Amino acid sequence: MFHKSVEKNWHGHVSVRTYEIAKAKYSGGLVIRHNNEKMTLTPDRLENLKPSTMVTAKYPEKKYNIKVGDKYGLVDIRWNPDDENETQMRLFSWLKIGIKNK
Repeated sequence: MFHKSVEKNWHGHVSVRTYEIAKAKYSGGLVIRHNNEKMTLTPDRLENLKPSTMVTAKYPEKKYNIKVGDKYGLVDIRWNPDDENETQMRLFSWLKIGIKNK
């Protein structure tokens, strides 16, 4: 899972860069954190996301090999934080599946 922290929530949406979405698909999903809450997106859900805006990089991002002048997209995602009980149940179901497969 790829973890991303965002500071701004604009009209119920948070923005994630396209190269971060690509890394999240490869990493098995995306966990977005905002104001001590988190939202989990599966790789299937990430496949359907499209950038709403194209931006030109003003600063280099060495971590992602982005240079000044490179273009990337911003994907606006509706902020819908995970319910803690739902997260616990999902983890429990994964554990049950793992036990059955042994």
